[in-house]
Amino acid sequence: MSEQEAKNSLLESKHCICDCIWGYKEDCSSSSLGSEDCICDVDDKDVNIIMPQPHDVKESWGDGRWQRMLIGIFSYDSLKEFELRMANRETHLNYFKYIADDFDNGDIAICSLQEFLGNQNLITNKKQCRIIYTFVMGGGPPDNDLTKQHGNGLDLGSINQTVKTRCLWQDPECGGTDIDEWTVDTPQSLSVHLQEEMKTNKDITFLSISENHELGKSDTWFTYAAMLTKSRPDLEIRFTAKLDSDNFLNYFALESYMSERKKQFRDKQYIYGGFVVYKGVCSGRNYGYACRDRRFIAPLFMAGAFTYLSTPLAEHVYLNGTSLERKKEVWIPREDMQIGNMVYSDPSITVEFVQHNKLRRSFLNKHCDGDPMTYRHEFAKEFKSMEKRRQRKRFISKSTTFS
Repeated sequence: MSEQEAKNSLLESKHCICDCIWGYKEDCSSSSLGSEDCICDVDDKDVNIIMPQPHDVKESWGDGRWQRMLIGIFSYDSLKEFELRMANRETHLNYFKYIADDFDNGDIAICSLQEFLGNQNLITNKKQCRIIYTFVMGGGPPDNDLTKQHGNGLDLGSINQTVKTRCLWQDPECGGTDIDEWTVDTPQSLSVHLQEEMKTNKDITFLSISENHELGKSDTWFTYAAMLTKSRPDLEIRFTAKLDSDNFLNYFALESYMSERKKQFRDKQYIYGGFVVYKGVCSGRNYGYACRDRRFIAPLFMAGAFTYLSTPLAEHVYLNGTSLERKKEVWIPREDMQIGNMVYSDPSITVEFVQHNKLRRSFLNKHCDGDPMTYRHEFAKEFKSMEKRRQRKRFISKSTTFS
């Protein structure tokens, strides 16, 4: 097939998708957003044909080369966070279910943790649920001050010691090694809008700790996830991640990023990924000299908007690879730096860090400054390029099959 024939074939099959960022075509007319928020398919002049190569069609989510990623989307109980959770559901979390439904030959590329664990067919079919997500919230005794606090020199000794904000493996105050004790079905306190949300959305994990920003929520999440992957190897979860609720992912970029590093991921056990901030950089003025804190033992950390650990690394540093005493010893009340401390808490292992500070012509995650409307508009802006990528991928798959 020539390049011109390929181009004509793509154009003949093109259709005006015009799906708005609310998720469904029929909702566009009833939404409060203007027509500029809906994006139709590419025009002739926009088509940039990439001629198929034998390996292209194999670089898919379903090839089993890096298995699955479990992503905890951090949130809490407030009206703005409720709106951000809805924005997540109606944009990138719905992308593969309702918009890119022909991606990966119709397989379900993204699932909630709750639907994944409740469906054995999804678990056993390795092409399904390559991305598993859950919103992560504290479900323990409420403390409004903890929800808003940032690090800035805070320590566990400076807050109400009657509430638990950080749970560690084998800690008897958190249920020790019993994974069922690490979560609750219903938080001890919840707003009216969260009550209504829970009736129709079964995609929230409530940790047994009090909700907090910088005082141990990340350690608790990664420990819980490590307990899950350790007890359920059949889930084949290769990475566990943390994503802020005002960020969304470009899954095509993530797929390419992970596939391009498949050899690195195959050869290395202990992988730490994200947007790298080196200790020398964060020890400077622009970071408020944060890394000069003697409690920070790591050579670097990943910015918290999106960061991930390989399953062997998470299980090693958050479970029995280090002692409970060591986990307590490396504590620092700054979320991103604390994850770095845990990652580098065992000097006997070699941690391989991978950075996505710079990606060619693409982004991996997009930050939206905590604003739900900004979130929707930023997704709409990126939607067109994501759709072009999808069209090219679909064409490559078909032309490779029939040429």
